[in-house]
Amino acid sequence: MSIFGRREIKYELEMQEAKRLKEVVSKHLPLYEFRRGRSHTFISTIYYDTDLYEFYNRATHHYDNNTKIRVKEYYYELGDGKTLEWFPCCFVEIKQRVEGLVIKRRLRVPKSFINQLFEGKNILDQLVNSDPSLAFDDFGEVYNELRRYLQHYTVRPRSIINYRRTVYQKNEEELRVTFDENLEVFQPVRGLYDRVESLNRQTLGRPIQTINKVILEIKCKENRYPEWLEKELGSMPPRRVSKFTTSINLLTRELDSANGSDIFNMGDTPLGGRGTGEVRPPQRRLGKKSNVNSSQDYSKENSSENPS
Repeated sequence: MSIFGRREIKYELEMQEAKRLKEVVSKHLPLYEFRRGRSHTFISTIYYDTDLYEFYNRATHHYDNNTKIRVKEYYYELGDGKTLEWFPCCFVEIKQRVEGLVIKRRLRVPKSFINQLFEGKNILDQLVNSDPSLAFDDFGEVYNELRRYLQHYTVRPRSIINYRRTVYQKNEEELRVTFDENLEVFQPVRGLYDRVESLNRQTLGRPIQTINKVILEIKCKENRYPEWLEKELGSMPPRRVSKFTTSINLLTRELDSANGSDIFNMGDTPLGGRGTGEVRPPQRRLGKKSNVNSSQDYSKENSSENPS
């Protein structure tokens, strides 16, 4: 279990911009390999929402006061690009953005329990039995908070986005620079991990859309960047980039002849958006009003209640 609180600032880059900036960053920060010899990490993120798309609607109207519930799987491609290395666990996250600060609560959960968890079953004992180390730290606290969200909102998988991440950092607590590229959006796979061992590009099927952009994300404790980074970014404005709203936007629109950044017109702003702040709902109606408010703290609501 992990709880993170830090500032995250994103920039949308063209391929050549990203290549140039990687060269600069690599002179100041070392390439970070979570597993030695693996310079890139592949990530599949499953985004969950209600039938009224309440989390989506909240995010498009309130970039700085919203909540996302998602599952992230990390895996690696080996030398030939066809052989994959994946793992039996993934991470369930509650991600909130409040007054510019990103707060992330994360649980490591075996893939075989994911569907049961989101169906509302209380699987705490099974989780701890599968991995006794989960009984320590604050696992139970975050698990109970997730349970309260799932009791308040009935959610199911709405989109999957897959991408390759490159990380540069010395100390994650101080400064972390990531480049996310080769982004592709997919329909949720029926049954998820009940049917496949890994949600990778070999099992996800044909993407709905490939996004030919690179997302630069800078995570830091302080508001101020190092001088060398400020100089390189120069007049480049941060963008309200959201993989979540972009993927939902794509999956709920008619794509017919749309190609490129013209389909990214949401106010959050999704990838390729114009950053105007104007809210333009997708063509398919998603629901008039969102009741999701990240200022509601379900970790305190009925705090004496044990999930059943």
